Amino acid sequence: MLALFGDESYDDYTYVLGGWLITPTHNEILGERWQKMLDTLKLADGSPCPGFHAQEIMSQSKIYEGWGKDEAFDAFDKATAVLSEQPGRFAASPCAVATQIPPTLEKTARDELWKILFMRFFVLVLESSPGAKSIEFVFDRKPEIEKYAKRSYEAVAAAYATVLPDTFHSDMNFVDDENAAPIQAADLLIFEWRKSLTYRRTNPAKDDRPWFPKIRAARPGGALVHYDIAKELEKFRGVSDPVERAKRLLTGPVIGRD
Repeated sequence: MLALFGDESYDDYTYVLGGWLITPTHNEILGERWQKMLDTLKLADGSPCPGFHAQEIMSQSKIYEGWGKDEAFDAFDKATAVLSEQPGRFAASPCAVATQIPPTLEKTARDELWKILFMRFFVLVLESSPGAKSIEFVFDRKPEIEKYAKRSYEAVAAAYATVLPDTFHSDMNFVDDENAAPIQAADLLIFEWRKSLTYRRTNPAKDDRPWFPKIRAARPGGALVHYDIAKELEKFRGVSDPVERAKRLLTGPVIGRD
């Protein structure tokens, strides 16, 4: 059995979907190491830090209100160390897809873009773990996308079940991230990769954040692939053959790999 603990992250320029592929045994080890890291962090009122939330930590918002940049950077350093220092303590492979987002893209096109990205994510998981069985997708609980994500997942998983039975669970699972260390670890990975991709497009001089490079250098396996799906959408519309269209939707041109 293999699980993909994932999250999503987006801004006006980039959308990222993915996380960590990990077995139950190594998930338990990660959980222990992650909790030890959290135990070293204290909120501004002195209470224990219940979890790692990248966006909120960097903006010092919600439960992290009262922290400064020093506390935020310290939390990122410590969380990154769990994944990058002595990586042989547990096996976890990064697996994620990303696409550029044109600022003028309409909402309906953004929804289609997300669905295509989700389909390609399935393909990448299979490429990263060929022959794996009973792969479970576990994502952070977000009521605003849960129903849509479940419908998309069920459609794609059912299609794969006709040719690759028992590869994916029939349904994806959503859990509270504070109860799942690998989802918090996915939050860190996906947040930092998205930041790097956006800065490469908009302001390369700012692409100097240390956390993603450290994680990727320590864990070079798996796959992180980025596309420009919006640019492909117009070409898709001109393809009438359903088989050829499906092929293009699943295997569009890759912009880069990290």
